Amino acid sequence: MSAPSAFTRALQRFQGGLTAAEIAEFRVATIDDVWDIADKLQTEQNVRHSMQNMARIGPFINGLTRYAGVIEVLFRQNRILWHLYG
Repeated sequence: MSAPSAFTRALQRFQGGLTAAEIAEFRVATIDDVWDIADKLQTEQNVRHSMQNMARIGPFINGLTRYAGVIEVLFRQNRILWHLYG
């Protein structure tokens, strides 16, 4: 058995720091939720005059949306992946 990749280790560390409520929330989060939170952060930071111009994150979120679409198609095409990553 090979050692876990750096990504796998980072994911495990991230997931290990989440509460049960946060895990449940991640399971039902949508891309609209991501945009809403980004807008909320922008508003909060604007009040404090810190880290403004959150619009720069837009291309990243759009890229994630396209990536998620590819993964969705892949999962629809391959039933084995459903069981591996369910």
